[in-house]
Amino acid sequence: MKWTDGSADLMNIPVLSLEWNAEVDHGIVKANSASFVSTLFSRGAIYQVGFPITQFFIWGDDVEFTQRMAKAGFSNYFVSD
Repeated sequence: MKWTDGSADLMNIPVLSLEWNAEVDHGIVKANSASFVSTLFSRGAIYQVGFPITQFFIWGDDVEFTQRMAKAGFSNYFVSD
């Protein structure tokens, strides 16, 4: 994402994993954390992991939540297309 002046919106760039996966050639890269911008979660994952921490709202809730998903065994992926 970009700001209106064309500079990168660094808050919404996912932190990608250095772990190789077979889908990299198809634009699918494992992510360690991401913002809530354009993310999808299964209902089952949310039931298992719980909701985002409300005290973190706006500043860090998304990063903490996606990291918690990964710790619980769910895979996070960035899809470039």
